[in-house]
Amino acid sequence: MAREPEGVAPPSVGEVREVHAAEMRASTRTTGLVGGVIILVAMPLWAIYDQVVAPEVAGRFLTVRLLSLLPVLVAWLLLRREPFGERHAEVLAACGFATPQLVIAWMLPQADQGFDGYLLGFSLVIYGSAFLLVARLHVTIVLIAASWLATATSYTLQRDGIDRVELTTTVFYLGTASLLAAVGRFLRMRLEREALAARLALEAEQARTLELVGELDRLSREDSLTRVANRRAWDEALHRACAEAERTGAPLAVLLLDIDRFKHINDEYGHRRGDEVLQEVSGSLRRRVRGADLLARVGGDEFAVLCPNTGPEEARHLAGELTLLVAAMPGDLSVSVGSAVHWPGCDPEALMGLADRRLYDQKRSRPPVTAQVTV
Repeated sequence: MAREPEGVAPPSVGEVREVHAAEMRASTRTTGLVGGVIILVAMPLWAIYDQVVAPEVAGRFLTVRLLSLLPVLVAWLLLRREPFGERHAEVLAACGFATPQLVIAWMLPQADQGFDGYLLGFSLVIYGSAFLLVARLHVTIVLIAASWLATATSYTLQRDGIDRVELTTTVFYLGTASLLAAVGRFLRMRLEREALAARLALEAEQARTLELVGELDRLSREDSLTRVANRRAWDEALHRACAEAERTGAPLAVLLLDIDRFKHINDEYGHRRGDEVLQEVSGSLRRRVRGADLLARVGGDEFAVLCPNTGPEEARHLAGELTLLVAAMPGDLSVSVGSAVHWPGCDPEALMGLADRRLYDQKRSRPPVTAQVTV
């Protein structure tokens, strides 16, 4: 019945890293879902821009835009599924963001009018991958590489080619967006690493604090000489056990043990030997009591055993065993034992009082004998 420190054990470093990774996946999933809605709404609406600046290709562009919504919608629906969406959030979000890039890259060589507007939309997705999309750097790098490759392929396959001004403008827009996206994503990753390091340091400090609190709690409930429970721990455990016995009707026994002629031992052999006797007796008692029992030192030479689920016969049997156990120890030691069993309406003080009276009844019934203790 040893009392465990209250509270929950702090998470390990691996657990903290896993929690952080899960939070990143959840953030990526959320951003992917929001970004997917924006793309699903913006791609058809952009057809208005096509109609204004490039009416000759607006119909063809609208068809391609509507077809591109299918993979974006599939990625978005998969993101919504749990736990699949969260587990594969980065890949699905990247696919959703890459789709409009491929479409716009195909449009660029055909958009003689409003060319800069198409490039602006092309760049915004890259910016968003770094500053809005919460994901690792490689996702942004893959998106940037896919944008460059798609643009180069589109320009290469264009029959009429592309003039130097459009090429320069494309390289400027795309290069600026790529550089800022990569740098921005790198800086965000560094902040995330710093945040994780701070979190790990905080968890480590909390673990040390909990360990110290647990140690202080243990020391405050442990007798420093005998290493068994002290009076404070005993009183707390006894009150809890009595309340439980009163509530459930389960039997509960208390045994009080007093080392006979202990004052004589101290006077004759000194307090150091008296302390050794206390340690020897407590060690023997601790090895005999059950794991569910609580052994405590409740006074100078007085010990107590709290025995849950123990009736009168079992209590008397245990008292006899403990008496014989101490009597078999070297040094002609003996103990007097008083036992009491909880009854309905009994409070801890009454239970202890009955055990104490029976203890001293037994002690008074013994003839006075001078203790012989081996030094």
